[in-house]
Amino acid sequence: MVRDLLGEPDSQETFRTQYGCCVTRYNYSLLRVKRAEKRLAFTRALALAQTRALAQTPSAQAQRDEERRAKFARRYSNPSDALPAACAGLLSLNRYAKHATCSRNNREEIYRLKTGLLHRLIDEGLLVTASLHRSADQLCDRCGGSGTYYTETYTRLTYRGHYDHPYVEEYDATCRRCQGSRRRKGRTYYVLRFAVAGQTYCWHTPQDEFGRVVPLTDATPATYDGAEEKPLEMSRSRFAEVKALLRWVIGQKLVEGEEA
Repeated sequence: MVRDLLGEPDSQETFRTQYGCCVTRYNYSLLRVKRAEKRLAFTRALALAQTRALAQTPSAQAQRDEERRAKFARRYSNPSDALPAACAGLLSLNRYAKHATCSRNNREEIYRLKTGLLHRLIDEGLLVTASLHRSADQLCDRCGGSGTYYTETYTRLTYRGHYDHPYVEEYDATCRRCQGSRRRKGRTYYVLRFAVAGQTYCWHTPQDEFGRVVPLTDATPATYDGAEEKPLEMSRSRFAEVKALLRWVIGQKLVEGEEA
């Protein structure tokens, strides 16, 4: 929205945070901001943002979740009937989690739902094959393979761009991520293939975070180079409903387990 209202920034700067992530800050002059605030487009955008903020309140979200759960209960005679739709939805969510535009919190939520659905699919007896993939060791992406991370000084501009302020970020002499080894160790992943309503789905999931031991059909680990960004199978506007469906399917399984 900022780009739409203000256009290209007057300047930009890239710096590394204390967590090792590179962040780009876009700076606009105060005069440009004041001019934009007087335009009708700004008033409309502000009203739309306020409407969306009200829609994100806990009470509004709880009401939407309740409406969705009721809709799922009417649409599917039992949660197992919803598994094909849940798998199709997870396919796009899982791809979106690898996109640069996906936030960290959103990514973590998607992976939690993914783990829950995979557990349910296994319990439903839909697992066809299970094998292992091992990613190769790589240079540490925090220190760039140097093993050290030093104190750096930056000059920061406010987002309105009317003053400069030098500041210092202090880091450990030894990189906290790789502990000075310069390498980031590879991980072992389960490769789980399922057959759901005549459709085959294959997902990777970290073995050490899956929370259960899966019997392997092939115990020889293969090399895994990581996943690339892929096109999404559905519009992002449907992601909230897909997440609600996954929570409903997973939650219903938990309720069934408690009743048993």
